[in-house]
Amino acid sequence: MAFAAAAVERAMTYQQVIMRALAGSLTWVQAADILGIHPRSLRRWRARYERDPVLGLLDRRRQRPSHLTAPRVEVQRILRLRAGPQGISRQPRASQRHSAKTPPK
Repeated sequence: MAFAAAAVERAMTYQQVIMRALAGSLTWVQAADILGIHPRSLRRWRARYERDPVLGLLDRRRQRPSHLTAPRVEVQRILRLRAGPQGISRQPRASQRHSAKTPPK
């Protein structure tokens, strides 16, 4: 399985920080702070690393877009329809407007 370069880089960064925490040069809270994640998430990453040091830290998300994503052609068609005739955007309906009026007192 091929992994994206960004996923490999991220795994390397996580591995370096986890190894420093395992060695005792960082607390787990400091390590989580460095990675910008919650300490509970770091405990999960640590468990994955301990189960499989080679592939445990690689991003396991799907490498292809979700089947729920609308096709690009369909999105472009909808955007053209929303733009209205001659590319002039229509005004939103009153129910859709967000006015800056102050509420009555």
